[in-house]
Amino acid sequence: MKKAFLNRLRGVRKSRHITLGELAKSLNISKAYLSMIENGRRSLDYVMAVKIAKFFGLLPDQLFYVDFALN
Repeated sequence: MKKAFLNRLRGVRKSRHITLGELAKSLNISKAYLSMIENGRRSLDYVMAVKIAKFFGLLPDQLFYVDFALN
């Protein structure tokens, strides 16, 4: 996974004051698995990317591409 995406995912989560545990629970995955995704040790499939984006009220493209503004 590209480092820009990983930094963006972590940045969005932290800027909204959401813990790993809170996000993991909402996505129905373990905190450890989410941590591995954020640290690039596990791949992120499209379905999970969509779930994460929806959680934050974003489009998946807004997480993957730096050109999109995060609102």
